[in-house]
Amino acid sequence: MPAALKVVIAVNVVSFVALALVALVSGDGFVSGFFAPGESHELRLVPIERVAQISRAAPTAVQRVEIPPEYRTPDPIPSPWVTMPDGSIRLVRSE
Repeated sequence: MPAALKVVIAVNVVSFVALALVALVSGDGFVSGFFAPGESHELRLVPIERVAQISRAAPTAVQRVEIPPEYRTPDPIPSPWVTMPDGSIRLVRSE
């Protein structure tokens, strides 16, 4: 293991231990409460009025992009080769 990596690991371990000690010495530990322990707190849900929905025009029909005939196939993953009548295989160029 390189010496620089050992130094980085040592610095991380020392900083973690120092942070843990500071958190524990502060008295509240890692998870201190947000609210004071002796006080009561009220949470209210306030209704929000809805804004009238904006009427939008009907969406226009989307034009379908036509697929060129040479790329139309019922197979979603076309084969990269074609079997010839004599049984040989011919690779198809994909452009």
